[in-house]
Amino acid sequence: MSAVDRFSTAASNAGATVHAVDRSEAAETIAELACQPAIGTPLSFDGVSLPEMIETDPNKAELQVAESGITSAPLGVQSLGSVLIPSDERMGGPFSLFPERHIAVVESDDLVRDVETAFTRIADRYRTDGNDAVLVTGPSTTGDMGALVTGVHGPGELHIVVIDDE
Repeated sequence: MSAVDRFSTAASNAGATVHAVDRSEAAETIAELACQPAIGTPLSFDGVSLPEMIETDPNKAELQVAESGITSAPLGVQSLGSVLIPSDERMGGPFSLFPERHIAVVESDDLVRDVETAFTRIADRYRTDGNDAVLVTGPSTTGDMGALVTGVHGPGELHIVVIDDE
């Protein structure tokens, strides 16, 4: 089983939807998935940029009404189907948390096998950088008031676009 297949299976089991595309299809896939109004952080991948309809410098009001938020994920964890979302100068945290639909974009080369490998890979960056990051696994769910509810404390939908050039 390939890294993308392992990741897709785990992410699907956690309630996320995975879209494996080649680099030339990534922007179009993001545009199709994004519900308007949409906000996003500039993508950090060669040859892939956000469609023009995505607001990359939203004000507070635009952030509050955004239906979709698009972020880069510097890595994904195959065993969990999780993506790492940094909370850095591009505000990945709010972009991934406030909108109902979160669209995370990750490259297949950045899918690591397990959490231990992920922590090893990011240790130096977060040891000196001072920012934090969150491993996002599936849509937001909570059961603190009884039955399991989706989308109360974050997005009700998680779509992960995996750029797979193989």
